[in-house]
Parts: sequence; C-alpha cells; structure tokens
Amino acid sequence: MATSVLQIKGRSQCVKHWLLDHYDEPRKIEKLSYTELNNLYHEGQSKVKTKRFELFKTVILTTVFAVTLFPIIALSFVFAFSTVFLSSVSPFILYPSFITTIGLASLTVKKVSDYVLYIKNLKRDTDDLQDFVYKDLKICKEKEFIKNAGYAINIINFNELPCSEHQTNLIRYLIKTLSEYGGNIVFYPHTMYDLQFNIKPQIADVHPLKFLGIIFSEETPILKKQMQEIFKSTFIKTRFAKDLIKKLERYADVQPLYIYTKDFASTANKNEAVIKDMLTNRKWNELLDYLIFHEYNYTKQ
Repeated sequence: MATSVLQIKGRSQCVKHWLLDHYDEPRKIEKLSYTELNNLYHEGQSKVKTKRFELFKTVILTTVFAVTLFPIIALSFVFAFSTVFLSSVSPFILYPSFITTIGLASLTVKKVSDYVLYIKNLKRDTDDLQDFVYKDLKICKEKEFIKNAGYAINIINFNELPCSEHQTNLIRYLIKTLSEYGGNIVFYPHTMYDLQFNIKPQIADVHPLKFLGIIFSEETPILKKQMQEIFKSTFIKTRFAKDLIKKLERYADVQPLYIYTKDFASTANKNEAVIKDMLTNRKWNELLDYLIFHEYNYTKQ
C-alpha cells in the first residue's frame, strides 16, 4: 500500500514556505522516505513550539501595552477636559493638549489593532502548522514506518511478530506503573516524563496486537488485573486507549489484522470468532473492553 500523500493544498503560507525551504518541488514531498518524514516531523514539533511561544509572548506584550497605556490616555482626557471647563485659562491655549491626547489615543488604538491582527494571523498559521505536523505528517511517518518494518506484510504468524525480552519487560513496567499511579500520575511529572520519553520510544515498533498479547497472555494474569485498574481512571483510560487505537488503525491500514486472529485469541484465551469480528470490523473499543473485562473463553464450552 502506498504511503499517504502529504497534502499541502489549502495549507497556510507558513506550512508551504517551511516545506518548500526543504523541497523545491511540491511533488517531492509526496515521495519522502521514513527518515526524511521523521526528521521533518521532529523539526515541525520544534517549529510548532517556537510558534506557540511567540504567540504567547505577543499576547502578553499586547495585553501589557494596552493595560498600561489606556489608563494613561483616559487620565489625560479627564485632565484636559477638567482643565478646559474648570480653569479660567482660554480653551484655545489648552487646545494643543487635546490634540496631543487624541493623537496618542489614535496611535495606541492603531498599535493594539495591529498587534491583534498579527496575533490572529499568527494563531491561524500556528494552528495550521500544528494540524499538519501532528496529523498529516505523523500519519504518513507512521505508515511509512510500518511499511518499512514489514510486520503485517511479511509476517503472518502472530507468534513471530518481533518483541525482545527487554521490550516485554518495558511493557510490563509501563502497565504496572500506570496501574499504581492511576490518575494521580499527573502529580508525578518525572514519572510521566520517563514513561513518555524513555519507555514509549523503546516499544514504539512493537506491533499493537503483540503489545496486547503480552498484556493479556494467560502467563501473566496480573497484567490483566492491572489493566482493569488503569481503566478505572478516566484520564489514563482515555489517553491509553486513544494512543493504542490510533496504532491499531495505522497497522490495519497496511494489512488486515484478522490474519492474526487464531494465535492472538489463543494467547489471550478468548473466543476466536469474537476476536475475528472485532479485528475485521475495527471495533477497537469493543476489543479492549472484551480483553479487559471478559473472563470466560466461550470456545471451551
């Protein structure tokens, strides 16, 4: 299956200019290798962060500018108005102060308006860049990675799907840690950082069904109980399921996952027909619920 095309039509000039800085012809973007896509993805992440910081900084500076100057202008108007009507001095002498105050007010309003327009355009470009990087580019990168790995193309035996002993231990550690901390993990940023940037990258190339097979294997029933604990926390459940379902979807786009039904169902001690239906029709949420909360294997009736 061919890698998805990176559609830049309709994207903001920010995205187009960034891509064309690397590739002088748009058609070349459609034929990027995994390495090129990966490098572009990481560069895009940095670019999005930079844009977000610039947006935040501009909003703060504009707010400070407006909050500082508008009260000064208001006081100037009040002072000029009270001076003209409460003073015996001729209004014509004080007329220049009115002109100065009005001029300052006009310049301030124009400056703030320019800032607001700049913020609006910057937000549009930043949102578009973020959408392109974290959706289009990420999907293409993942599909190219899967295609290069050749998991679902060259390996049709579930038990032959690669997963080293080290990766198996990391998966068990991931599940154990998430079950112990639950939703309270947000109060332990060091642990969250370790899982996100140390553990997950090391198991990124494990096939999602192999990942599930390790968790729900009859050899390690404790992992299934830990998964039940994980799914008690809405915060952890939502993020965990979302990431896993995305990965299942990517792999299913390359090759149907039902080819692994028999061995996977045997490993998880689940009904083969039920598993095949869920894998064939991509019922990912139902699959997770079935694996986690159903204890009985109907094939043994």
